[in-house]
Amino acid sequence: MDFLKTWRGRRVLVTGGSGFIGQHVIGFAREAGIEIHNATLGGGAIVGAHTHQVDLRERERVFALLSETQPCAIIHLAASGASRARREFSMMLQANAIGTENLLAAASALAIRPIIVMAGSGLEYTPQNRPYRETDPAAPLSAYGAAKAAAALCAHFYSSRLPITLLRLFDVYGPGDSPPRLLPYIVARSKRGEMVELTGCEQVRDYTYVQDIAESFWRGLALPPASRPHILNVGTGLPIRLRTLIETMAAVLRKKGLTPELAFGRLPYRTDEPMLYAANIERMQKAFGWTPTIGLAEGLKRTIDAML
Repeated sequence: MDFLKTWRGRRVLVTGGSGFIGQHVIGFAREAGIEIHNATLGGGAIVGAHTHQVDLRERERVFALLSETQPCAIIHLAASGASRARREFSMMLQANAIGTENLLAAASALAIRPIIVMAGSGLEYTPQNRPYRETDPAAPLSAYGAAKAAAALCAHFYSSRLPITLLRLFDVYGPGDSPPRLLPYIVARSKRGEMVELTGCEQVRDYTYVQDIAESFWRGLALPPASRPHILNVGTGLPIRLRTLIETMAAVLRKKGLTPELAFGRLPYRTDEPMLYAANIERMQKAFGWTPTIGLAEGLKRTIDAML
């Protein structure tokens, strides 16, 4: 993989590397012989990575970590609020905005400043009746979207000192995901023979397999911007109605001997949930010369195999 060759034998810091996406990001690094340092709040050690227990909200600790490790590049994944199990707004602001500012301030203080790719969210955008473009305004409806938008503003502020790429992610799925997120929720309840309570599932979503998401971060490192933060939507560009996705998933589960009882309409739609949440990925395709390669059918099969 040519986009990894530059980093062979070099030192890269990953924040949140023990998380869902982070483990796959580090998986690429292991294969390529990259020296990975994982800054994690509470996650365990990962094979092939040097682990540093650090809270990004602790400014002195973050400065000490970067001074100690002197990374050539940083992949910033650490965040709070991606799972709806933890939605306190003040906590999300501290972790996402203050944590990001601490990290970028520490990076800008290094003698040799690292290239940075950080995870944003499509929830930063103002809802639209079409796939979101990078030029769309940021006026989020959700607390998580607002916290991620605040982190993006920090990236704008530091972009005159650091080469920063911001990848705005949409819906991500794959091995390593966990409840209460949708796919592991469906699998867990199906395994227990319990009713799967759902909304009407008329929402339109862009689901991208986690391995493709992980690859996009390494591709971002291979193309650092010359100036200002480079903002790219990351998705498949193939939006699908949520009900169709769930019914496709149920068919895979039935082949595995499970009989999911799907109860559409049992739950109300969330007030902060856009009905259309999908990415226009033309800018990413042009920048990377690449589109995610793992289709939904294959991705669902791999995901379910890992969860059973």
